[in-house]
Amino acid sequence: MNEIKVADVMTNLVVTCRPQDTIQDAARRLLNNCISGAPVVEHGRLVGVVSERDLVAAYAPPARKGAHFVATAPLMFLLRGTVPRAVHHLAVGDVMTKDVLSISPEASVWEAA
Repeated sequence: MNEIKVADVMTNLVVTCRPQDTIQDAARRLLNNCISGAPVVEHGRLVGVVSERDLVAAYAPPARKGAHFVATAPLMFLLRGTVPRAVHHLAVGDVMTKDVLSISPEASVWEAA
C-alpha cells in the first residue's frame, strides 16, 4: 500500500503576506479570503506566519493584552474606524510568529500529523 505524502493533500495556491504589509492590509486579506492566518513570505522564503489572533492582539488595549478579549474579538474590529496611533506604524513583520514549523512535501502525512 502506498504511503500518502504531504504533497498529495497540500494546496499550492496559498494566500500570503509580506513582512512590510500593514497589519490593516493583512486583516483585510484574511477577511477577504475567509482565512484565519497566512504565511509571511519574503524573497520567496517563508519568514513567519501571521494569524487573526496576532493582528487582534496588536490592536488590543495594553491593559487587555493576553486577556480573553484578544481571543474573541472579531477581525472586523480592525477594519472599523481609524487605526489607533499606537499601532499605525506596525507591519506584519512586527506582529508575526517567526518560529514556524514546516515539513517537506515528500514527507508522509503521518510525519506531518
